[in-house]
Amino acid sequence: MGTRVFLGRPTLAALASGLVHAAALGQATEPMVFVANNGNLEGSVTSYRLGAGDEPIFHGKTVIEARASSGGGTNASQAAITSDGRFLAVSHATAQTDFEQLTILRVNPDGTTTIARTFQTPDSPLGIAWVNDTRLAVTITKTSGTNYVILYAFDPVNVTLTEVDREAAGAFCYDLAVHPSGRFLYANDNGSALNIRVFELNAGGTLGLIQTIPVGPRYAIGLGINHAGTMLYAGGGIADGRNKVLAFGIGCDGLLTPLVNQPFISPGNSPKQGVAGWDDGVVFAGHGTDSTVRSFLVDPQSGDLTYAGYSFSTGIQGSLGDVAATRGLLFFLDKDVAIDGVAGLYIYAAHPDGNFTRNGGLVSSQGSRPEFLAVWWPCKADLNGDRSADFNDFLDFLNLYNAGSLRVDLNGDCSVDFNDLLGFLNLFNAGC
Repeated sequence: MGTRVFLGRPTLAALASGLVHAAALGQATEPMVFVANNGNLEGSVTSYRLGAGDEPIFHGKTVIEARASSGGGTNASQAAITSDGRFLAVSHATAQTDFEQLTILRVNPDGTTTIARTFQTPDSPLGIAWVNDTRLAVTITKTSGTNYVILYAFDPVNVTLTEVDREAAGAFCYDLAVHPSGRFLYANDNGSALNIRVFELNAGGTLGLIQTIPVGPRYAIGLGINHAGTMLYAGGGIADGRNKVLAFGIGCDGLLTPLVNQPFISPGNSPKQGVAGWDDGVVFAGHGTDSTVRSFLVDPQSGDLTYAGYSFSTGIQGSLGDVAATRGLLFFLDKDVAIDGVAGLYIYAAHPDGNFTRNGGLVSSQGSRPEFLAVWWPCKADLNGDRSADFNDFLDFLNLYNAGSLRVDLNGDCSVDFNDLLGFLNLFNAGC
C-alpha cells in the first residue's frame, strides 16, 4: 500500500517553478530520493543523492520523532513531494488515536530536510498526495465505516494547512494517485465494494466525484499513472489467484476504461504496485508475497502487458517496499534487514526491453523499515536523465512532439501543440 509518486512530465506549477533557479526556491539543486522510515521507535526521513553512475549515496536523515520504547506515533508512514520540490509531506499512522500527526518538511538546496511544521489530521492518513503545490490530499482510512479524502489548502509562505473539502471514498481507501495534469485524483476502495474513485479538481480548488469504477473480484493496490497520463496500473493483491495486474486507459476527461484483455497475469505472487517506466513502454510491478519487482512490456497499440522475463527479489516475504521510476531509472526499497542486515534503497538502470541492471549496491537508509519513497528531479528539460539540458534533450522533445506523444503535453490540456513547444523552450532556456 501507499501513495504512488508520479515522476513524469511537469505540471503547470512545475513549469512556472522551472523558470526560476532552484536555489532561489529552496528545493534541492540535484536529483534526490527521499525515503520515509516506518520504524516504530523512530520516524525519520532519509535523503539520498545520486552518484556519478546514478548509484544511491546516503546524504542525511531527519528524525521527526523518536521513543525509548514502543507505543506508536513515530512512524513515517507516507511521503509525497511537491512538484516544485520545496516541501515534503509525511504522514504518521500508528498512534491509534482519533488524530495522527502530519509533518511538512522543507527541502533545502543541499538536499537535506528540516521540519517546517507539524499538524494533526483525522485517523488514519494511510494515503497522501499533492494534487498541486497548494492542495494536499490525505485519506481518513478505516477498516469499517465511511472513509474520506480530505483536501487541504497549503500556504507555502506561512506553512499552514486548511481543510477545504472532504469527500467520501468508500470503505477502505488508502492509495491515492494524481494525474500529471493535476486535474484528477484517483483513490482506491478495497472494502467490500472494490472500486476506484475518480475525483476532479474544480475551479474552486475542491474535489468533485466523476466516476466510481468496479475492479472486483480483485483489489486495486499501488495505483500508478504513466508519464503520458493515459494509463493507470495497479496490483490485484492476494485475490483471484494472487497473480493479477490491472490496467485502465485514462481519457482526456480523466475517466477510466479497463483494457479489454485486463487483468494481466504475473508469474509473481501478490502484485501490490504498478509503475510505468520513463518511456511508458515498460511497467514494473512490485509484489508482496515473493517480494519481487518484475517488468512487463506494453503493447504500443493495445496497451496489453506481457511479462518481459526480468525480475529481482529483495528477499523474505513482505520485504519489498515502494517502487518508482523516472529518467531511465528504477528505484525500490528493501525494508527488511533479515537476509543481509541492510534495509535501504536500490537504484537500477531501466532498459527498453524490460531488463534492469543495478547501479551500485543496496545502501542503508540508517533508519528502521524504509517503506515509502519520493523522487525529485530538478531539471525539467532533462529528458534523457544526464542531469543537463542540451541538444539531445531538445531532439528527444521534438521526436515526442512530432509523434504527438502526451508525454510532452506540458500544459496538461490533453493535446500536443505549439504551446507545449513554447513551454519546453522556456524550461530548456532556464537550463539546469
